[in-house]
Amino acid sequence: MTGGGMMAGATGGDGCDHRGDGGCGGDSGCDGGCGSDEGGDGVDAMTGHDEDRLGDGEGTPREPIRVLVVDDDFRVNGIHAAYTRRIEGFEVVGQAHTAADALRMAAGLKPDLVLMDQYLPDGNGLDVVRDLLAAQDPPDVLVITAARDIGSVRGAMKLGAVGYLVKPFGFPVFAQRLAAYRDLRERVESFERDAEADQVEVDALFGAARPGAAPTAEAQPGPESLPKGHSAPTFALVQSVLMEARRDLSAAEVAQLTGVSRPTAQRYLALLVKQGVARLDLRYGATGRPEHRYRSA
Repeated sequence: MTGGGMMAGATGGDGCDHRGDGGCGGDSGCDGGCGSDEGGDGVDAMTGHDEDRLGDGEGTPREPIRVLVVDDDFRVNGIHAAYTRRIEGFEVVGQAHTAADALRMAAGLKPDLVLMDQYLPDGNGLDVVRDLLAAQDPPDVLVITAARDIGSVRGAMKLGAVGYLVKPFGFPVFAQRLAAYRDLRERVESFERDAEADQVEVDALFGAARPGAAPTAEAQPGPESLPKGHSAPTFALVQSVLMEARRDLSAAEVAQLTGVSRPTAQRYLALLVKQGVARLDLRYGATGRPEHRYRSA
């Protein structure tokens, strides 16, 4: 399948571009991987290995769902792209950082799904959604933003977005949403174009877009649930770096990967360990104090 969202019932599109609105941990921070792409136009260089992709591995391989990631923060954009590559059945065909780039790349790349943040340097993401969905062969759009006001949520719903994901979040939540979208898309495509659905089938289709087990506030800390002096975007960013690393890291390495200071990284790592999200190991050398190493629990 190439190009066009499932709501359009069309396929098609080619080409590749690489450019990138907000992150899962606020509009400039995200719980993402250490391997973010900070590139401009061009082919996306980050590719995942099959053994690292999240999926059941069953059935006949389908053409991957083509995804355009829109985020003005280069690090966050790369995190969302890396997350997407980890999920079976998806490929990132481009990354945009502005509203203008998003519209241009969507027209040229014909993605199936656009991950759209709301806050862009040259416009509002919802205005981009409106333009995208007004096209002849529109993609599906999943809004990813820190905006929690009901006006934004209602606006996305009225425009026809297939989902609305509020930052901050971790990879499990992101993967759950994309897997639900993939399942819904497969269900829709299993019907003949002129087929009719009864109420049971309609309910099943609408239910497929809604992940069953929503994470609790305790599992995904928000700004209100974190201790005083801690930022939700930074918490999510440090957590995601540990998740993506797939090995233990020192506080200095986490600081380098996230761009925060070493004391800040140490403080958030200690909080992650306290909450049971990360594990602390001690590495003993020949002399001196043991080195603290952290990994995702």
